[in-house]
Amino acid sequence: MKNLVKQKLKNGQNTIGGFLQTLSPVAAEIMSQCGFDWMIVDLEHAPGDFANLQLQLQAMNGSNVVPFARAPWNDVVAIKRILDTGVMGVLVPCVNARDDAEAAQPPALPATRRARRRGQPARGRLHGQYHALPDVREC
Repeated sequence: MKNLVKQKLKNGQNTIGGFLQTLSPVAAEIMSQCGFDWMIVDLEHAPGDFANLQLQLQAMNGSNVVPFARAPWNDVVAIKRILDTGVMGVLVPCVNARDDAEAAQPPALPATRRARRRGQPARGRLHGQYHALPDVREC
């Protein structure tokens, strides 16, 4: 799956999306069919967890919506677990200073610039994005 949102933004186009703050995969499926460019599954302000994120991503599969997730906190382990589900991007909360941004950066760096084991789950490999992520400063 190509990140059409990134492509549109590089071309100077606007995008539109929505936040999912529900645990329902059915709601995720319905929202993914509404013509949005992107959807963010909110793990910060909603009661969901990583397993629920996986279910919602599966429900969005087959649509053209680009799936993102908002991390529950600025934590490297949480961000890696989110990336392992196969999302195309992560919104990291509580980034108020350079140190905060750098704390979130290592798991999002390309494989050549970070220490990451090669045994990632299949969902993360599904879209061919896991080891081909851009430098965060490019986003």
